[in-house]
Amino acid sequence: MLRLELGAMMVSKDLEGKSVGEHGFEFQGARVDEKPDSVEFVFTVEGRAKDISEGLCEAMKNTFEDRGALEEMKKEVWPGLSDTQYAAIADEFFLAVELVSRENSAFTVSCR
Repeated sequence: MLRLELGAMMVSKDLEGKSVGEHGFEFQGARVDEKPDSVEFVFTVEGRAKDISEGLCEAMKNTFEDRGALEEMKKEVWPGLSDTQYAAIADEFFLAVELVSRENSAFTVSCR
């Protein structure tokens, strides 16, 4: 888990404040959330409340996944596994996105 947390810190440092998507959202950070049956690597993105929706959350998650963020992270955290082992991890290791309102940080939409 330490490698995941370090990875989250590095991603946060590299991407904080950078523009994400077409609606003026900004990358705020990354974190690791441990659940009883899974681990989530969460990207937090901030934007206007009127633009936040479940559909946009899914679109941003797909964009991060298309860029290979999850696969890259798995190989960095668990180097040397076989393709079968990486596939097994896929059932327990997820990329999640949290959209946060710039006007009211209590208003969020999350998806994984």
